Amino acid sequence: DNNYTDPSIITAKHFWTNAVNKGMNAAGSACKDAVKMVDFVFDSSSSMVTISIPNSFDIFKQFDPNYINSILNCGISVIFGLSLIDEVCYVGVNTPVEASNAQPQWLIQSGIENERPWFDVGIDGKNQVVACSDTGIDLDNCYFWDKSGDVLGSHERFDLTRRKVVEYNSFEDTDNLDFEMGHGTHVAGIIAGKRAVDGIDETTGYAEGVAPGAKIAFFDLAKEKDMWGNAKFSLPSTEALLNTGNDAGAKLHSASWGGSGNNYAPRCVEIDTHSYDNDDFLLIVAAGNDGNNPNDNNFNSIRWPASCKNIIAVGSGQSFGDDLKKGMLGPNYLASSSSKGETYDKRTKPDIIAPGNYIVSAAARPGEVGECDGAKYPGPNEDVGGTRSTTGTSMAAPTVSGTAAMIRQYFEEGWYPTGKKDPNNVMIPSGALVKAVLLNGAQYMIGVDNGGSV
Repeated sequence: DNNYTDPSIITAKHFWTNAVNKGMNAAGSACKDAVKMVDFVFDSSSSMVTISIPNSFDIFKQFDPNYINSILNCGISVIFGLSLIDEVCYVGVNTPVEASNAQPQWLIQSGIENERPWFDVGIDGKNQVVACSDTGIDLDNCYFWDKSGDVLGSHERFDLTRRKVVEYNSFEDTDNLDFEMGHGTHVAGIIAGKRAVDGIDETTGYAEGVAPGAKIAFFDLAKEKDMWGNAKFSLPSTEALLNTGNDAGAKLHSASWGGSGNNYAPRCVEIDTHSYDNDDFLLIVAAGNDGNNPNDNNFNSIRWPASCKNIIAVGSGQSFGDDLKKGMLGPNYLASSSSKGETYDKRTKPDIIAPGNYIVSAAARPGEVGECDGAKYPGPNEDVGGTRSTTGTSMAAPTVSGTAAMIRQYFEEGWYPTGKKDPNNVMIPSGALVKAVLLNGAQYMIGVDNGGSV
């Protein structure tokens, strides 16, 4: 339509016109070669076809730049053609997924140092199960260890009598382990870690979780690392992922991972539909760590699934005391690395900020058994014994997940509306209510700590 006058529409029109023309006129066997290089995967549960393009220099380095451009333009032509089919509802980019607490306890509960009023009345996540998907859990770390044994298998196998981890879906990770200093062990520990040196009797340690009375249902997403040493995430269908812990009673899911792009990604449709169909469910997601890449205050850097709608996207604030590096301004400030909004379609994200820079939690040491607190409290970015300190929105999201578990306990035990536990006031809160309590209970922050400037 030549009547369009919006510059962005004109630019898009020229892009697609040029790309399609170049693709249709690609030289030689470029289009045939492009088809041979990609993988087509159909997910029957979601009716989604994923077209994966290899990201390997070994494949492309043998070709000259003009030939590579021909292959790419051919691919764009195919995408354009798919979008014209009536039965295709959506075409979008599905980017690779990456991994994106003594202090958080009182920072969340009161904001007054070492005052934990929720714990004082017995609200610590008791009888709550929080689902978590990540790289794995080192189950013999003292913050998870259960002397009676481990629960391993599919989502159909769970045991609520276990001390800490009541369900563990190993998925493709057949060794059922986390990596050395693995991401998942640290994340799960922030949610609900509780020390038991003998796997039975619980005591307070350096790395106690935000909701130490809660339990974990876990989905292991990573079985190997890539050439750069980062965990390679492998996602199941959205329904399989979000149903983690469902049989065990989990209504919260903590996800400290995501892919690049601040758009409303294909999986967002499925995630938001799941939340709509299961109104007591809430997904809590790390916003990403691209807030100062390439420059300070890098806006529009939110990642998916934090860009979805019916979820809570969590940014990272600074912690307190021994969890701060020299010069850090403290918990009233956003970490510079925390990804910022808006989304591509102009929605406000992240939804909330929580301590994430730096946070002490359990450390994975798969070569050891019973690893626990070391000789001292870990400083920022330090590991000591079976504990470690690290930073990012990946630490902030489980902080909110543990808090959400205690909010659910508050309603389920009948504390509302009198402020006293009353069995006559027991209620099952919706995910929207838990989200509303979290967001309306939040406090204003001062600004972004950009390493000396605000």
